[in-house]
Amino acid sequence: MITNKLINPTPFDVEIEWNRGIVLKIQADSEFELTMPQLEDFRDGKPGSEESKSLLDFYGLFLLDGDRSWEEQAITALRKSHKEKQERFDNFISRIRDSRIAQGSPVDDEALEEMSKRNGYDRIKKQCEQLQRRITHLSGLLESSGTKGKVKETLDPKRTCFITSPPKQFPSETALHLFLMDQTDEFRAKHDAYTKSLLGEDE
Repeated sequence: MITNKLINPTPFDVEIEWNRGIVLKIQADSEFELTMPQLEDFRDGKPGSEESKSLLDFYGLFLLDGDRSWEEQAITALRKSHKEKQERFDNFISRIRDSRIAQGSPVDDEALEEMSKRNGYDRIKKQCEQLQRRITHLSGLLESSGTKGKVKETLDPKRTCFITSPPKQFPSETALHLFLMDQTDEFRAKHDAYTKSLLGEDE
């Protein structure tokens, strides 16, 4: 069953312009509750839904299905985003290479890298690398554990980061783990220490 929760399993903040100048701000590693009119715009089969779906695919977002595990839905969204962004980057490099060849200019990695930075495509390349890291991790997790089942709605210390302000609860332990992957060693150490203390696992 599709819910009104728009999930962002990526490490990037996303802003989507909605109706009448309203901007939906979906923070990295979080969820955003849509209003009913907003939800209707993102549901399959509705007018304009194809455009909305393309946006979700590019940014790696998904509407939470309460009958499927978060992990399975997240890896699908991450793969779609990686594919879209990798294709955009590859097409840019191809256009630059063809243009330089036509002009008789040298085509080398240094020149392509400089053009990527100048046009902001180095950021897309970096995002692809970060997305692939999460995809690889999630893929290994799903293969080893076969994580399935419905989304749990109960408060669980094992999927909450209490050292952020305010504390940040994630839809699954995996979502929390992906968030921690992009934090500093000091941050992870503080989180681990606090969680062990909370769960009574102090040595």
